[in-house]
Amino acid sequence: MAIVKRHLVAVFALAALSGCGGGGGSAGFVDPCPAVTAVTDPLATLTAPAKGATGVSTTIGSVSFTVTNADLQTGIFQLVATSPPSSTPVVNRPPITAGAGGVLSVAIPALQPHTTYDASIQAFPGIPDSNCRGQVNADLGTFTTQ
Repeated sequence: MAIVKRHLVAVFALAALSGCGGGGGSAGFVDPCPAVTAVTDPLATLTAPAKGATGVSTTIGSVSFTVTNADLQTGIFQLVATSPPSSTPVVNRPPITAGAGGVLSVAIPALQPHTTYDASIQAFPGIPDSNCRGQVNADLGTFTTQ
């Protein structure tokens, strides 16, 4: 009889705990941050190599670009091979140097020959008077190696 009582207690405890497990409804988690639309920087562009350049050396060593949104100066730069495609970024890190006129540079490893690369940068700046973050994006352009 004691074993049956223990099993019944375990079943009731499990049922009570599973009732607290979420599962939708109107009393769920409410995100305190407002939904914000990502901001783009349409004037941001590759400068070295130039946007759309072909025949770029596989050993250029760095990529330079300009941004007009100051939040992007501390954003995350990403370089991805698009042709042939690769889902793994070649580079995925903050810019390492900032020069005059908003020119930023990031070191890159040796690249694959006959490959098109797409460069972009994004940042998640704080929204004033909150603990929330916004999003700023810039597609810097593509270039192709020799």
